[in-house]
Amino acid sequence: MRSPRRRTGRIIALANEAGGNLYYAGLMLVLFMAYTLVQLRFRYATVTCLILMSAYEWVAISLKATPGVVLLNNNFFFFAANAIGMLAGYTLERSVRTDFLQRQVIETQRREADKLLRNVLPEDIARRLKAEDGAIADYVPDVTVLFADFVGFTTLSERLAPAALL
Repeated sequence: MRSPRRRTGRIIALANEAGGNLYYAGLMLVLFMAYTLVQLRFRYATVTCLILMSAYEWVAISLKATPGVVLLNNNFFFFAANAIGMLAGYTLERSVRTDFLQRQVIETQRREADKLLRNVLPEDIARRLKAEDGAIADYVPDVTVLFADFVGFTTLSERLAPAALL
């Protein structure tokens, strides 16, 4: 008759037990997802990593649940999973900041372009030009206004005197 297996109080399944091979992959996935979904800033992710590592060490050593070699192996993978999560959090934080700065630059350039447009054109025409596609043509009985851009006009105006240019 076989004696019942005695539970050793181990926290981690060994490689030859059910689920033992998936432990490290699951650990990395959970930590990676935790750092990226929570969107911790990098410095908070670093503090979180240190707290998690310290808690793990304390539990593993105080319960004497794992032999030294296994503990060292677990520490390596646990630290690697935390480092990958921190790197993912840093990358995410950097891309969010870059996106924010690009939006700010675009908004500033849009305001400057709108200001320039309002300085050159009447307010009604500038508003219609931004809102509508195509040419804007209004009929006013006694007035003709033409806005035109001639190819090479800028270089020509630099070379000719104002009277000759007109």
